Amino acid sequence: MSRLLNELTVQLDNHHITIQCDNKQTIRLVKAEIATFRTKLRRVDIQNHWLQQEVNHGKIKIEYTPSKSMVADGLTKALNYSLHQGFLSQLGLTEPP
Repeated sequence: MSRLLNELTVQLDNHHITIQCDNKQTIRLVKAEIATFRTKLRRVDIQNHWLQQEVNHGKIKIEYTPSKSMVADGLTKALNYSLHQGFLSQLGLTEPP
């Protein structure tokens, strides 16, 4: 991620990336010193350990965000009118009063 940001010449204000996650189990696995996560897929294990390492070094911060507050939901799910209006508000695209 840092190489991509460097290539795009994007400068971060606080020098860490914040990932919003609505799954408390995933956050626990990443933040736990010794994760109890077991899998036969080596690729998943490597990614899990890398993410733990980056969180421990302070390069990535993971915070819990309820599903209703996820901005990405507006791009990935069908929303009814009221949820769509909330999504537009999250993006700052509401009409002035």
